[in-house]
Amino acid sequence: MDYLINTNLKVDATLRDIEKICDEALKYHLDKVCIQPYYLPLAYNLLKNSTVLIEVAISYPNGLSSLNTKAYEAIEAINKKANSILLTLNHSAIKNQDFDYIKEEIEEIRDSIDGKDLTVLINTSNLTDEEIIEIVDICNNTFINEIALEGDNIEKAIDIINNHKIDLLEIRVNQDVDKQKLEHLISLKVKHIGITGMDKGGLK
Repeated sequence: MDYLINTNLKVDATLRDIEKICDEALKYHLDKVCIQPYYLPLAYNLLKNSTVLIEVAISYPNGLSSLNTKAYEAIEAINKKANSILLTLNHSAIKNQDFDYIKEEIEEIRDSIDGKDLTVLINTSNLTDEEIIEIVDICNNTFINEIALEGDNIEKAIDIINNHKIDLLEIRVNQDVDKQKLEHLISLKVKHIGITGMDKGGLK
């Protein structure tokens, strides 16, 4: 189950919801869980004696927090025992073609988390091919570990990324899948799939 990341970034997630994804991660030997910063202490207490990693999402879902705020949240998460960071890129900056800003925020967060893994997240629903290519080029040049996708037109975005990324850059898709869809995404060279629970799609 190394491909699967149990993910709950919902604003109405409860303590029980987070306990559930952590329990499933332990039971099914998942790679990691991805959560909002508020639930980091809970997840750490549940998983501290296991091999399951904890990833904290910063500025989800639209990435509109200031650069300083994102850096502070990332540093705080790492100090509180998060293993990696999921950074939502500033969607408004992307749509305004302000790619210097996108590069700056990636570099700032990357440099602030002391060598921990950094995944950047984009919503592909209304991004052009050219915008996705620009983001991939920035990820290549800043040596980011992974780019995560959610929204519409996912498979088209995967194809674009595969045609422009360097080997270091891996692809994640945040999407509930059944076993057939999981196998299909893996065939497209997707490294990780962020699901909202093992009961979705009959993955148990």
